[in-house]
Amino acid sequence: MRRPIRSVALVLPCLALLATAPAVHACAYGAVSPLNRFAMADYVILGKVAAVDKQHVQVSLTKGDARQEFALATIAIAESLKGAKGLTRVRVAFQADNFPQVGSEGCFFVNRHHEQPFCFLAGGYDFPIYKQDNTAFERQMAPHRQFARLWDDPSAGLQSKDEEVRLITAGLLLVHHRAAARWTDAKDQKLEAIDAEQSESILKVLTEADWTARGPYRLSARGLFQLLQLTEKEGWAARDFKNVKEFDAAARRWLSAHASKYRIAGIVRG
Repeated sequence: MRRPIRSVALVLPCLALLATAPAVHACAYGAVSPLNRFAMADYVILGKVAAVDKQHVQVSLTKGDARQEFALATIAIAESLKGAKGLTRVRVAFQADNFPQVGSEGCFFVNRHHEQPFCFLAGGYDFPIYKQDNTAFERQMAPHRQFARLWDDPSAGLQSKDEEVRLITAGLLLVHHRAAARWTDAKDQKLEAIDAEQSESILKVLTEADWTARGPYRLSARGLFQLLQLTEKEGWAARDFKNVKEFDAAARRWLSAHASKYRIAGIVRG
């Protein structure tokens, strides 16, 4: 006899689920989701390593953790894809035994440190996309350039005539707002309601999505819905579901009834 389904496992490999969940790391089978990398970072920048400090620093990654040794590199920003518009340089901490050489160029995914005036490599993916000797660089950058366009104008992405573009945009926003940053202690995370119009648009995308299919970057409407981490307080009755189909039907009913009045709460970053 099959056991009833109480919840449905995420169809977003490697995603962290809100403040109390573990942080995002590379997938168990080695694949890294470009969307996760972009969405989890505070800054996504193209640039060159202008300098590396000779003296290393000892800092903790989260409050209360043991201090570790890092090398501080100064990245001269050539282009900001996310979060760093107006900045010309950013300081980034690398593991002391694995830092880039001066002159190294690439795309860097970084998060701001909770106390110090520098950043760390973001999301658990502890490497930039380097340009030197990388014939696949432009191909690897293509999705991030798409994400940057959608990030700059999310309303257009959420209202696109292309269903895949709508799902990608909703995925970028939900992962950014709802997935726990690797270097943030769960108990220190705070939630804040996101823009009401954007929240409604995201939920509308999920309502209208094809729940039987998996989209690009392993996105699915079901997986994104589960990032909401709904409770009875929000009108979601946790119960035993006989199968995925029954769960999907319940989720879509909730979305239809609540999309216009529920506000997605996002993790306050930095």
